[in-house]
Amino acid sequence: MVSLKKYLEQTNRCVADLARDFNVIHCVARRWVNGEVIPGRQTVEKIYEWSGGQVEPNDFYNINNEERKNDE
Repeated sequence: MVSLKKYLEQTNRCVADLARDFNVIHCVARRWVNGEVIPGRQTVEKIYEWSGGQVEPNDFYNINNEERKNDE
């Protein structure tokens, strides 16, 4: 699991690449990357595919396996 921001850093991509690939304006993509806004379900699924499965839907909600275990 990796955040969208970390994924962009690791792959030498930038917010402009994300905005272009998802056909959104730069400020929307920046807000996704900074965690200010969670994209809709379809977009989250597309980001998962776009990142080769590295950015998972749960990454947008900061949910990890340890937190899930503690909630049970």
